[in-house]
Amino acid sequence: MGLAARPLFGDDVRLAEAAPEPADEATLRADERAAIEGAVDKRRAEFATARRLARTLFTETGRPDATLPLDAARAPVWPAGLVGSVSHTAGYCGVVVAPRGDVLGLGLDAEQAKRVSKPVLRAITREEERAALLAHGEAEALRLATWVFAAKEAAYKAQYALTATYLGFSAMRIELEGSAFRAVFAQAVGGVFEPGDVLEGRFCEAPGLVLAGVTIRESRPWRRPCDA
Repeated sequence: MGLAARPLFGDDVRLAEAAPEPADEATLRADERAAIEGAVDKRRAEFATARRLARTLFTETGRPDATLPLDAARAPVWPAGLVGSVSHTAGYCGVVVAPRGDVLGLGLDAEQAKRVSKPVLRAITREEERAALLAHGEAEALRLATWVFAAKEAAYKAQYALTATYLGFSAMRIELEGSAFRAVFAQAVGGVFEPGDVLEGRFCEAPGLVLAGVTIRESRPWRRPCDA
């Protein structure tokens, strides 16, 4: 599998992708294996392939013995000095990693490229988002809702590195701008983000997939000077 998500991230972000493989479970370390005890086969394969990919990236960053277990909230525990993100869906698993420094948080999300149902559209969007999407017509709104979902997931994963806070779908609104997007906070989060703060991200497509990526950088503030 080629690096489908490469357009989403800068050169200082390392990326690995593969199709989930059940055989990768044999590569799990003890602290990782405990996290999927009792899980279904699909989940086990996705989890294991993500860990195999992560270890490839850890080795590239000089951490060959590092593992990627889950914390009590079932979020990945990245090795000291690294930030990262994991995403998987049918036929795809991706991992991104970068040294913690200018990069403060990473978010990668992959979704199946398809129209969602009307109930899902209502569940994942704020009122103003729905209005903007429905201005394109219902069919297009249901297609673009997948892009909004992927953007929110990527932004939520990226901000978690700074706040350790899980967010609901109303916590941000997504503004689509072609192959880019803005994730605008609608609420204060974790003592870090305030309403109106913005995370910027990008989209790309692979066969049957929509991918979204967010990089939070110290050199690119999420609160503009005029907003402070």
